[in-house]
Amino acid sequence: ANASEAQQIGFKQLAAAATKQKGFKRSAVARQCANVVLQAMRTFVTDAEIQANGCLILGWCFFNHIGVAKDMASTRTLIDTACKNFPNNVAVINNAGWARSHLPLPDTSGGSIKASSSSQLKKK
Repeated sequence: ANASEAQQIGFKQLAAAATKQKGFKRSAVARQCANVVLQAMRTFVTDAEIQANGCLILGWCFFNHIGVAKDMASTRTLIDTACKNFPNNVAVINNAGWARSHLPLPDTSGGSIKASSSSQLKKK
């Protein structure tokens, strides 16, 4: 229980900082945070608080960092698992929606749709 409590405290602080700053300024920091969050979410699958805050933090990791989101599009499965495990937990469901909203949409072939970078958008 001590490990999950320490993780909960850390996630609360990270979620508060990310929310206050409106995300992570550097994509390298966003990527590192996402990797830590994903590992914790895999480790503490039955902890609703970790799953809820994990989804919130992932949303901020992907916010304005399309490269990070594209590289980690497979996290959708982990987010979906959190929702299945806690279907009545409003924090999990809402934060999962936030995280999903910043991931590329899956295509029908099982891959993911490539999002356009800002430089590609400017050329059009």
